[in-house]
Amino acid sequence: MKCLKCGFESEADFNFCPQCSEPAPANEALENPAAKRALGLIKDKLFLIVAILISITTLLSFSKGGIPVINVLLTVFVWVLYSKGAKNIADSSNIRNISGTVYASYIVTYVLAIILAVCGLIMAAAMSFIQLDNAAIDEFKGAFTDMAGIAKQVAEAILSISAFSIILIFGVVCAIMFIFNIAGLRNIHKFIKSVYISIDTANENYHKPNTARAWLLALGILKAVSAIASADIENIISGGSFAAALIITSILVEKHFLSVQKEQPQLQEPIINE
Repeated sequence: MKCLKCGFESEADFNFCPQCSEPAPANEALENPAAKRALGLIKDKLFLIVAILISITTLLSFSKGGIPVINVLLTVFVWVLYSKGAKNIADSSNIRNISGTVYASYIVTYVLAIILAVCGLIMAAAMSFIQLDNAAIDEFKGAFTDMAGIAKQVAEAILSISAFSIILIFGVVCAIMFIFNIAGLRNIHKFIKSVYISIDTANENYHKPNTARAWLLALGILKAVSAIASADIENIISGGSFAAALIITSILVEKHFLSVQKEQPQLQEPIINE
C-alpha cells in the first residue's frame, strides 16, 4: 500500500500512514479479493517493465510509417491502468479496454487468415490453368529471354510450383494462424475478461489462468523467433520487446493468479459484450 501524500510504501494495508499519519486512500481491494489480486499484479515491478516494452514496440511501429492503432490503444490502456494502480485503484474499465484490444487482434487475425486462404486458392487455380497450357508456359518463359539469368530462374521456379504445393503451403500457414488465434488469443481474451468481471462482481472466477499463461509464453517465444528470423535490427528490437512483454506477462499471471486454482471451469459466454 502507498501513501499518496509522502509516498511511503508498505506491503501491508494501513488506515493511517506510519510515516506522516495521512489517512489511507479508499481501498476497494480491502473488501474485494478480485480487486486486491489485480492490484497485486498491476503494482508488481514487472508490470512497469511490460508497459515500457509495449511502448517501445509502439514507437518503433510509428517509425516504419504505419499507424498501429491496436498497439497505440494497448499502450495507452496499460499506462492508465498502471497510474490508477499507483493510487491503489483496480480500474476494471481499463482492464476491459485491454481485453477489447486483444479481442480486436483476435478478429484481425481471423480476417488475415481468411484473406490468405482465399489468395492461396486463387493462386492454385491460376497455376493449374497455366500448367495445362504448354504454349502459355513457353510464352511466359520467353518473356524473360532477354532478362538477367536470375529473372529466368524465378519464372521457372514459379512455374515449377504445383497447385497442390501452393494449397499445402497456404493451408499450413492458415492452419497455424487459426490454431494460435482460436486456442491462444481467444483464451487470453477470455481470461482478461474474467478478471474485470471478477472485480465488478467481487467474486473470483477466472477463466483458465494456467492456459492463458501457457499461451502468453508460447506467443512470446513465437514472436521472438519471428523477430530474430527477420534479420532486421529494427524488427528484432520491436518484435523482441513485444515478445519479452508477453513472456513477462505470463510470469505475472503465474505469480498472481495460479494460486487461485491451476485450472478453473470455463465461464459462460460473454456477460458483457465487447
